[in-house]
Amino acid sequence: MTMTLSTEDTLGAILDDWTKLTLEARAAEHDWLRKLGVSLPREVDDNDRKLTMDMARDAEPHLAAFLRDNSDKTPLELEELAVKLSPGGAHDGGLLVRLIRANMWDADPLLLAAIIRWNWHGGKRGFQFLSDPAETDLYDYEEEATSLMELFDEALDGDPHRILTGEDRAFFDSLPDRFTAYRGCAGVPVEHAATGVCWTTRRAVAEWFALRTADFMKAEPILLSARIAKTEVRIAKASEFEVVAIPSRSRVLKCRRRLYPSWQPEMEWQPVNGQKDQFSGAA
Repeated sequence: MTMTLSTEDTLGAILDDWTKLTLEARAAEHDWLRKLGVSLPREVDDNDRKLTMDMARDAEPHLAAFLRDNSDKTPLELEELAVKLSPGGAHDGGLLVRLIRANMWDADPLLLAAIIRWNWHGGKRGFQFLSDPAETDLYDYEEEATSLMELFDEALDGDPHRILTGEDRAFFDSLPDRFTAYRGCAGVPVEHAATGVCWTTRRAVAEWFALRTADFMKAEPILLSARIAKTEVRIAKASEFEVVAIPSRSRVLKCRRRLYPSWQPEMEWQPVNGQKDQFSGAA
């Protein structure tokens, strides 16, 4: 089977799809709010349409970067490009890159990884880059998670420094060769939870996520722990002390009942004694 190379026309069609999907999603959200009795003037629809078209127009000049080898760019340059190719804002800046991954086999993996890293904590309705584990077959979820990790492997060749900047880079540098990480969730089987890619070096942060999700879903909280080698970490996020990896094995811990929702742990990596150390005060 012959693989056809993507062109700028391919990218233009994908951007058109992004525009259509974004307009449809915003219209559906406005309709839902109106059904709930919220008074939204029609000007809101017009303004959202203009904003969406403006974001598409701003992204268009940079689309060709997906067809280039960006290995000569610094992490900061990749980050700047990622911002320009993340239309949709904080809530859904990853939609365009998801469409690119679904429709192009030859997009530059390094740029894809940089954009995914930039949008990692976005998402109005949960994590943007994997399906909802509560609604996904375990095999399919494992396939999605593995595919995402393989993209990072191809792009970074074992070196997250290729795309990490600022606090995220410093947080990654502070990780020891091996460490314990935790994952908190609820409303999914333990097997699904163990396949997830989002882990934290702080047990309290994982417990907070588990309790928050359990409260929302009326389910029991799940807390997992795993030993992770630094070489297994694809990216790190200083916010939430997060490491992205799929541990080979994990175990279930007791989730300590806190005074949720009034209680919330420290979520940002902070200096300790003048140095960055996410393992101090890790309760």
